[in-house]
Amino acid sequence: MQLSLLNLSYNEDNSPQDIFNIPNLEKAEALRKLAASMQSNIDNKKNPAIGNMRATKRRKTIAQGIIQEGIELEIIQSWLFAIAQMWEVGNIPSTLRSISHKSQVEALYRISQKGQTLQKVQEILD
Repeated sequence: MQLSLLNLSYNEDNSPQDIFNIPNLEKAEALRKLAASMQSNIDNKKNPAIGNMRATKRRKTIAQGIIQEGIELEIIQSWLFAIAQMWEVGNIPSTLRSISHKSQVEALYRISQKGQTLQKVQEILD
């Protein structure tokens, strides 16, 4: 007996079932836990201790950099929550299916800032 990719299962309305977009609650929960674990770090960076010191130009520059890092982490956290939601619902794009670590989302964020191509994104995520 030969296995064929053309032997698809079908939905009730006779449309082919997308076997690759099946909800995966375990992956969704793992990504949610990862995103939630980032919250204390985000809070610390968005309110740095150096911001409470006597204001100097140097301290202001340092504080702004730390706050910017917190904002970027918050964006990465929201992306992790969004990817978890996609896994939960079962509509995750093939490009995002391999994401399981924060570092992968960080790389994706950096790429998005540079305006890279989809091919470059897939190379980094694989």
